[in-house]
Amino acid sequence: MNKPYAQDTKDLAIKKILNSEKRVPEVASELGISSSTLYRWIKLKREEKNNSKSKFLMKKLESRLEEISEEREVLLKAASILAREIR
Repeated sequence: MNKPYAQDTKDLAIKKILNSEKRVPEVASELGISSSTLYRWIKLKREEKNNSKSKFLMKKLESRLEEISEEREVLLKAASILAREIR
């Protein structure tokens, strides 16, 4: 069974790895954490970061799609008005 660790401990361990030249086994032994646990935490942190970027990009794209759809509607109305005037 996995030993529960405080979020502060997880954040500290991940920060030590990502912001320094230290290797995972070195930090793991410093903090008394198994290397596999630390690798798992790093993997989860990276996935969380990627998901965050994906959500941001998705919201931005949805917003842009809405703008373009509105512009399309205006252009269609303008085209129909011009078509009536030409007849």
